[in-house]
Parts: sequence; C-alpha cells; structure tokens
Amino acid sequence: MCLSNFKAIIVTLMLAVGSLFIWFADEAAAQSVPVTYLDYNVTLDVETDGNLHVELVERIRFDDEFSTAFYEIPLAYTTDVENVTVRALPLDANGDFMATDDAEPVRFTIDEQDGTILVEWTYTPTEPGEIRAFRVDYDAIGALWVYPEQDFLSWDAIGEDRGGVDIQSSRVTVNLPAAIDPADVTFNADGVAHTSDSSTSATGQTITFVPTDGVPDGEFLNIGVTFPHGILDVQAQQWQKDLDAETLELSVDTLLVDLAIQPDGTLAVQEQIDLAVASSYLYNGFRYLSLLYLDDIRDFGIRQDGQLLSQAAEPCSGCFVVDQAPRQSNWVTVNDTDLRIQPQYAGDVTADWEHPVVAAGSSTTIDMSYQVEGALRVDEASQTFTWDVLPDYGVPVTRATFTLRLPPGVDPDAVTVTGQLQAGNPRRTADGALQFDYVGDGETRPRWPLEIILPAQATTATKAGWQLELEQALAQQAVAVEKAAQRQVTRRTTGIVAIVLGLIGLVLGWFRWGRQKVKQQLKGYLAEPPSNLDAGLVAYLADKSATSKSIMASLFQLGAMGCVEIELTPGMTLRRTRSTPLTVGESIATPGGNSVRVSHHLAALFNDVISPTVGEGRAVPMEQIAPALRDHLPALYAAMSKDAQGYFLNQGKSRPRGTSRAVSFWLIAAAALLLFFFMGQNASVILFAGFGLYILYQLFSSTIRGRSRQRYSTLGEEEAANWQKFRTYLLNIKEYGDHGAAQDILDRYFAYAVALGVEEEVLKQADALDAGAPVWMPVPTVRPRPRPSTGHGQPSGGMPHQAGPVTSMSGGQFSSTPATAGKPEKPRPSLSGMSSALGSALAVASSSTAKTLSAASGSAPIQLTIDGAAGKSSLEWEAGTPTSKVIDDIMRQSFNDIQRKSAKSGAGATKWSGSSGSSRSSGGFGRSSSSSRRSSSSRSSSRSSSRRSGGGGRSGFR
Repeated sequence: MCLSNFKAIIVTLMLAVGSLFIWFADEAAAQSVPVTYLDYNVTLDVETDGNLHVELVERIRFDDEFSTAFYEIPLAYTTDVENVTVRALPLDANGDFMATDDAEPVRFTIDEQDGTILVEWTYTPTEPGEIRAFRVDYDAIGALWVYPEQDFLSWDAIGEDRGGVDIQSSRVTVNLPAAIDPADVTFNADGVAHTSDSSTSATGQTITFVPTDGVPDGEFLNIGVTFPHGILDVQAQQWQKDLDAETLELSVDTLLVDLAIQPDGTLAVQEQIDLAVASSYLYNGFRYLSLLYLDDIRDFGIRQDGQLLSQAAEPCSGCFVVDQAPRQSNWVTVNDTDLRIQPQYAGDVTADWEHPVVAAGSSTTIDMSYQVEGALRVDEASQTFTWDVLPDYGVPVTRATFTLRLPPGVDPDAVTVTGQLQAGNPRRTADGALQFDYVGDGETRPRWPLEIILPAQATTATKAGWQLELEQALAQQAVAVEKAAQRQVTRRTTGIVAIVLGLIGLVLGWFRWGRQKVKQQLKGYLAEPPSNLDAGLVAYLADKSATSKSIMASLFQLGAMGCVEIELTPGMTLRRTRSTPLTVGESIATPGGNSVRVSHHLAALFNDVISPTVGEGRAVPMEQIAPALRDHLPALYAAMSKDAQGYFLNQGKSRPRGTSRAVSFWLIAAAALLLFFFMGQNASVILFAGFGLYILYQLFSSTIRGRSRQRYSTLGEEEAANWQKFRTYLLNIKEYGDHGAAQDILDRYFAYAVALGVEEEVLKQADALDAGAPVWMPVPTVRPRPRPSTGHGQPSGGMPHQAGPVTSMSGGQFSSTPATAGKPEKPRPSLSGMSSALGSALAVASSSTAKTLSAASGSAPIQLTIDGAAGKSSLEWEAGTPTSKVIDDIMRQSFNDIQRKSAKSGAGATKWSGSSGSSRSSGGFGRSSSSSRRSSSSRSSSRSSSRRSGGGGRSGFR
C-alpha cells in the first residue's frame, strides 16, 4: 500500500470519528434540556362574533437557573391579535395547582415582527428542581373560516417548535356558543396520538382533545371544528378572501357593451359581464380606466345580479368605492427636442366593489355604467375616438357584443369604424344603432380595439383638454427640433469643409508623389492575435493614424471586456454594464477569458464619453453618443497617439530619418567632386547649380511632407506584419478554423476584426459556421411591463398600481430602454442576419446628417418615437402634416402596440388573484388586498407548514 493511500484512510477515519463525536454531543445536549412542561393546557373559546379567546396554562419544572420565557403568536389566518396578558399562577408546596385563581400579573413585552407577535416576560431566577406556572391569554380577531355552506375553526393548539422541551401532560378544550346545536358539529384533530370527547352544558358544547402519551418536542396537535353557516354573526375576513383569490378560476361567458354618443360628445357606457366561477370563491371585482386621451370618467353605477350596490367612501360588503387620480401637468412635456408622453401621469379612475360570495359552480352577472368626457378628438374634418371593447380580464371571453349608438341626426353610412371586425359586422338594429359581434377563439387576453370616425359637427363637442395640451407640446417640439438642427449645421459644415480640404490634399499628394508601393503579399497566418495590443491601437497601427475605425474598434473592445453591451439591430445601440470608471493600467478579466490592461484611450473613451451619456443598464443608440464622442475626439486621438508611442519613428527603436538624407548628401557631394575634376571650366557652374537644386528639393520636400508624417519603427514594422498575418486568418476562418474558432473570434477578438477592416467578412463566415451571437451582444428577454396605461377608454386592472412606461418621442432620434437589468441564462440566438444588420447600422448613421440638414432648413419631416405596450415604435410624417393627423396616428399606434403585446403573451392560464401584467386598461374579479391601492391590514402566512391553521407559535425559556 502506498503512502498516499494510507494517509487517505487515516483522514477518513478521523472525519468519521469526529462526526460521531458531534452527533453524540448533539444528542446529549438535546436529551439534557433542563426544562420540562409538566402541564400544557390550551382552552379555545369561540365567541358569537367569530373571534377566538385563547388561554394557555403551562406548569414547568426547571432543573437549572432561568429568568425569561417567550411565546410567539402567529398572525397568519387572523385579522389581528389583541388583549394579550401574562400572569403567574400560585402553586402549593408540592408544585401543584391551587384551587384559588389568585394569578399575579407579570411584566412582559410585545414585539410584532415577520407576521408574528412575540411575547416575552421575566420572573425571579429559578433554582434546580423548582416548579413555576404561567397563564397567557389573548384574543384572535376574525379567526373563523366563513363560507356559504359552513363555518369552521382550524387551529394549531400545540406548536411543534418548543425549543427542545417535551410535554408530559396536555389537554386542549374547545368551548362553542350555546346557539350551535351539538348535533350539527363535527370535529377532528391531526398530529400527536390523542383521544377526544364532547359534552354539553347550558353554556354550550365542550370538546376535549387529550394526547395519550404526552407531546415530545417536534410534535404538534392541530384541531378542527365545523358547524353550519349562519348561526354566528360572522363574515369572511380579508385574509380568507386573499387566500381564496389565489386559487380562484372563472371565465367570462358573455360581455355586452353599449356605448351611446351623446349630442355634447359625452360617451354613456353600459357593460354587462356574465361570470362563471370554476373553483374557489368570488368576493369582489374592480374596474380600472386610464385617462390617457380622456378628460374625465364619472357617474359610476354597479349592480350584481340586479341588486344595486351603493357607493361608499371605504370598502364594505354590498358597496363600491371609486378612486380617481387626476391628470398631472407633466403627462406630456418637451425637453430640448424630445416630446415625452408619460401615461402614468395622465390620470386614472378605479372602481372596486364587494358583493355576496359566489361559490364554485355558480355564476353571477355584473352590470356597470359610467360617463366618459373628452373622448373625442375634434378637428375641422372629423370627430374621432378609439375604444378597446374587451377589458383585460386575463381569461378567455366566450362571446361579446358591442352596440354603438350614434348622436341624433348622424347617418350610420357617414360613420367609419375600423379595427378587428369579424364577418357580418356591423349590422344595424331596429333603433338605428350599429352592432358588432365577437366570438372568442380561446385567447387568454383577447383584443378588440375599434376606431370610430364621425363626421365633422356630429356633436357639439369642442377640443378636449388633453388634445389642447398635446397640440401645444407638439408645436413646441417642432420649433425646438428646427432650432437644434440649425445649430448643428454650423458645426457639421465645418467638418464637411475640413473633409473636402483633406480630400483635395490627398488628390494633390497622389499626383505629386505617385502611388505607394504595393506591399508584398503576406505568406502564412496567425490563428491568435500576435499580442494583447488594444484593438484601437491595432487600427491606429494599420492606418498609421487615429481614425473612426480606431474608435469603433475600441467600442467593441469595451464590449469584449464586459464594460458595455452592443446591439447591432436596428442601428447600433450601447448599454453600459460597468458602474465604476476604468483606471489606466488596470487589468480586467474579460468574459471571454482574456486579461486586458486598460490603456489611456480606453479609459478616456469609457470615462469621458460612455459613462456620462450611457446610464448603467440603459440602452442608448449611437446617435445620442455621437455629440459627446465628437467633443472628446481630439483628446481621444491624443491619448491614442500616446499609447502608440514606440511603433513609429522618433518614438521608439527605429532608424533615424536623417540617415537616408546624410547618405544622399554625400553621394551627391562625391558626384559633384568628380564633375569638378573632369568638366573643366564649366564644372564650378554645374557644381553650384546641383547643390542649389538639392537644397531647394529638400526644402520643398520638408514643407510638403512635414516632419510629423509617421513611419513604422522596427518594432512597429514587426507588429504590423504580425497583425497582417492575423488578418489573413480572419479572412479565411472557414478554411483554417471551425465553429468553435468562429465563436471564439466573435466573443474575444471581434474588436480586432473591426480594427483590421474585415468585420463583415468575419460575420459572414461565422454565420456560415452556425456561430451564436457574441457575448457582448445582449440576449433578448421579455419581462412584465409595469402598471397598465395606454388606452383611451380602455379599462384596466387586476394588477398592482405601479408607475407605467415612459414614452419618448425624440425629434429625429431613436431611444430605447433595456429589456432587462441582467443577463439571463438562455441559449444564444442565431447569428443569421448579423452582417446585414451592421450595414444597416452604418446606413442609419449616414442618413442622420441629411435629416439634420433638412430640419435646419425648416423642411424636416415630423419624427416621433412612441414607447408603447409592445416596445418603441418610430413614426414619421411629411413636413406640413396636420397636427390632427399626427394625433390620430399616435392614438392608433398605441392600440396597435397593445394588440401586438397581447398576441405575444399567448393564451396561458391566468388566475384572478391580482396583477395581469399587460399594458391594457382592464377589469378583474377576486382581487387580493395586496393588489388594491386600499390595502387592508390582512396578513398571509409565511410559515413553512402546509396546514392552513392559526396558532402554533414557538415557545421557550432563557
């Protein structure tokens, strides 16, 4: 046996012995708890109002010194816990209970935390063998489960966590009111082995549960008592409604919507909803309507099964409450050239109601009516509004009918209705109304948006307040966009002139000095970068100057370093993922496995350009970064030039420029001396003429070329040659590499492909090799949207009331928001189409200048970006488009976005317990208190136990 195996056996034996020692120590500690419950008796008195009075009497033998005790009362499955008291009970000389009830109050504290009432009390220190007795009393408010068919009590009378203390003897007693007939009562218990008994007296029935052999620590006793509903004056508590809402399932069998357009433009809406409850119990409902593109909603009326519910200030059974948040002035704003529509500030109206409980297998009908003001968008040509007929109930709608009643005197043939129209719609009723039918197809969140266009003067309505505010904001934005574009023209014109002069200089240089020699074709290749040189410097080295390619390559290197994420479709978008600045000289471990040392220009690009313009986790298009990049371009090029020292003449190991000039000078001097000796008397003239021409040539050459023209040093020549070999490899990945090599190039070395000008070839080859998207490109995700707010007249609810999305409409600019804050673990998407996407991104950048010049002359098209339910949508109108058409298209796009969002959400099962997660206006039923803006004080259980019972708190001594 070798030495290593012997050592392994010794270590294993030592670990086994240690484990046994620890186990025996724990067992000894568990068996030596110096406390024992001699008696642990619980009395539960069920009151006629549904409350429960709890009395715990405990007699304890202490075998060590203790001075503190505690007892936890869970708030789960109760509305509240009140009237807590702690008393010390007298004992005789033998430590037994005395006949007298002369209990003494003790000092105790109450602390509510994590859904539990913690009761702690102190007493004089005990001595070994001493026996003490205490009594804890409290009232559990609303502890009964209340249903139409029966009421019942479920209670953990003896909890399982008692800090290692066993119970020698115990008794649980339940006292019922005299009004409950014992013949109608059933009872049972779970947990430790026990016996049960029942007796009747003048005060009512008494049920007793007695454990047969004590209650070891870790064991429990849960009791249940059931009796008919209606005997006690009790109602279901909010905690019960919340729990029932979690399992509620129902369907909308029929929805009837009647919308009448009044002569003054007001909309009178009536809705009838037929509901079928499949499981659990239904107690309430709600209706949410956004005021986006509306002025007001008023005059609510609600009935259940024909019974009128009264309006109240606070929630109550058989009534409804209306909450209204008015429209704020900042719902539409102009910031510089951006027009922002923020639906969460447009205001909303919510109606919540409670009605008698509806059990599984039953159905009910809800009738609702309300008035809508300021719904029409009015101009000289028409009066228009949009309406989403189907609220977002989150469940399939079997059938719906929409009836549109026109103002008096309006010909139905003059009305245009567009949207999702099924066959045979519309049809005219006998009273001249237009009626539309909808037959459900199983979608969980079906959509039925309609746009109604009335003739001009169809009503006496004038422009709504929201329309006037939006038109004013659109006018302000148009002026701001034109002025901003004119300011940009001056800056861009200077750049254009500089480019033209540069091109002229290049042409003159071409004809003056001729073409440079074509570099010899490189033989061989390098499968990996020859060094860890920054991609920006590689482009600098390849072009012998700092160009836009250097900046682009540096951006992709920041992506490979995990500092930013880059998305190429549509356009080019950056998302900053690093929160701290870069430090020159800092080594960063990239997601691809490399270690990169931060250079001057990388630090300047990230700290001075990316960080100020790109918020962490926020996607920003390249057009928004361009102004900051342009302002810092000289500094970036200067930093890049500093990093490139050592690769060019006079900046490292290189051959001095003066060497060639000295050689040529001495050669000419030698030729002149030969001429002087052999040309006779004309030699002096020729000699001076030659030297004069040489001096003029050198002066002219130095003036034209300048002394700053960069040439490779010896080090630079070697580095450039090696990078050219790597470039050859990039051009031939399909020949030299495979799928893994292509993926590695995309993840780790794509910045070098950009620097060497072969990015499109690399993308095409990687696509052919079936490579996935690189790590620096964000993986698409879908997340729930915040609080719904899109629609004109689209009722919404069934979700927490949270701030909604921000819609950004930027003049000529595209803005986006990140889909997610972090990277989800998902398979990489296909790379197909990436090459064309890069070309598209460059095309977008090229067209930006043309659009800006157009805007500066006052002939710019109107461009807006709408942040809707399905994401951002870009709209564009020709110059001079009427504002009314712009507003109509904005409203129409909002509804189209909602429709696309709904189509993507699928038909998955949705329970009516709270939020629906879509951006639609909606309605719902069975809403829990946590999803209501009028949240009650109900509490849900956070205990790990699967029993839905009150009581059962921890207890112990210190």
